Amino acid sequence: MLDVDAGFFHKPKEVLLRDLDQMAQHKINVLRWLLNAEGNWRLPVDKHPELAEAIKGAPRSYEEERPTLRGDERDLYQAGRPHGGAYTEDEIREVVAYARARHIEVIPRVRLDFALEPEDRALQGDVLDTLTRLFPGEFIQVDVVDHPRLPEKLAGPGFKKVLTDESLAGAEAARVWLQGELVKQAAARKKRLLTRLWGSTAEELIKPGTPKGAIIDLLAPGRATQEGTTKALAEFIKLGHAVVVSGVLDADGEPVLNLAEGERDPLLLGVASGAGSSDLALEDYRQFPAALTMAEWGWSGQKGFVREDFEARRRAIEPRIHAQGVRSRAVRPAALFALEFGKLPRERDGALSIALPEGATPGPAVLTASAEAGIRAVELLAGDRVVSRRPTSLRADGRGALPFWRLQVPAQTGNLKLRVTFDRRDAPEAEGTLAFTLLQGRILGEYAPTERPEAPIAEWDVAPGATRRLRVPLAGLLIEPGDYLVELRPTKGWAKVAKVSVRDVVDGTLQTFADEGLLQRLRADAASRATQGTLEIELTTESDDDAGEVWLRRR
Repeated sequence: MLDVDAGFFHKPKEVLLRDLDQMAQHKINVLRWLLNAEGNWRLPVDKHPELAEAIKGAPRSYEEERPTLRGDERDLYQAGRPHGGAYTEDEIREVVAYARARHIEVIPRVRLDFALEPEDRALQGDVLDTLTRLFPGEFIQVDVVDHPRLPEKLAGPGFKKVLTDESLAGAEAARVWLQGELVKQAAARKKRLLTRLWGSTAEELIKPGTPKGAIIDLLAPGRATQEGTTKALAEFIKLGHAVVVSGVLDADGEPVLNLAEGERDPLLLGVASGAGSSDLALEDYRQFPAALTMAEWGWSGQKGFVREDFEARRRAIEPRIHAQGVRSRAVRPAALFALEFGKLPRERDGALSIALPEGATPGPAVLTASAEAGIRAVELLAGDRVVSRRPTSLRADGRGALPFWRLQVPAQTGNLKLRVTFDRRDAPEAEGTLAFTLLQGRILGEYAPTERPEAPIAEWDVAPGATRRLRVPLAGLLIEPGDYLVELRPTKGWAKVAKVSVRDVVDGTLQTFADEGLLQRLRADAASRATQGTLEIELTTESDDDAGEVWLRRR
């Protein structure tokens, strides 16, 4: 079973169809489709237009809204914020039909709030009606999650009435009761209901009780809690519950659970893995090769899974997956070296020189760094002669943006070295560590985003507290229709964008998604006209000597 998360961020229908093609090729026969999360409803519920209205016009991803955020800061920012995009009924039916033609069942998954007021119960029933009408398969999944205003709901008359009428001891018992009611309502609609239970130990999962007749979606949190998950699985089966085990692979595509004892039990219906992201390239990176490993592991069983044999076959099919547009990370290029520096050159044009080890072969290579760290240039030298020099590029990974440089190793590989030049006049002497890795081998194509230009398109150097207006002619810069990123890179001090506009462009528009405005998106709808326009940027600075550059690159 492949989990597709369209709840937090909308996933276009075309990408879902592409994923179904991959599933069919690799014998993954169930798609579990999350259709809402944190107030973002992708499922159209006719009786509740307010669900769609709540996200109407909202950015579809945090990249649109705040593209400068990275890592933990990004995760904190996006939590609980609305993100736009919804499916029509026709789109859902098309996905279901496309899957059926490939012998894949689609299980819709929704999250319903733990709430017992009459209006909440009505919404729950209307959602079940919608799922029943749009999804003809045997299964649906409904998870009961905490309401955003849970204390208020627990103090409401609906909750108190259920406690009294059903002789329930408290909130956890009421939650199990609600799950059981949803099982009954699904059965009345001729559906079998899955529901997820959370907990890191068997006791946490079992103690509140289990909803009678439910198929348990058991999440495997990781290797550290493998024993508790395995014990809970055995307990659920003993109680007569069918079980699906989710999250069976970690971020590197390795199994986190030993199912050897119970893997052939008829009540263990299947295993699931998957990941979601608002960025398609990052989602592919997370989802593959985990999906391939899950298919192999799920069909062959724990005892039949031979890692070496599987790796050989996976490597053989990886070029085909890439050719079909899936940016998998299954076959990593080989690392020629990995070095870490704790103290970097502080002066302007300070440089590090790194000798290439034996083993480098003529052809493409990629140097990656753990951070940009003021790197101005990377060159490959043969003796004192520069044989390859490339500007910085960025590609998405699990931590945000990974800087890299594509280089070309010449036919004569002797006496080669890398020279990394810094522009760090304002940098403190010690800034932690910076790690470099040089890669060669297969599938270097995953390091292939649009590269930055060789030089900035404009510069600024202003007095403190002043407002400076930059006028950047776009002639010759927007060479074709599409999206471009305008990046403002302070080289000294700090600057804030006060205003950005485009002049004299008939069909071009500029959309600002970052409060700080350091990364803007320019959409050129008609290049022949947009190239005659002018980009105007108003900057406010605050330090004694502020300067910076404006870069333009294709998105």
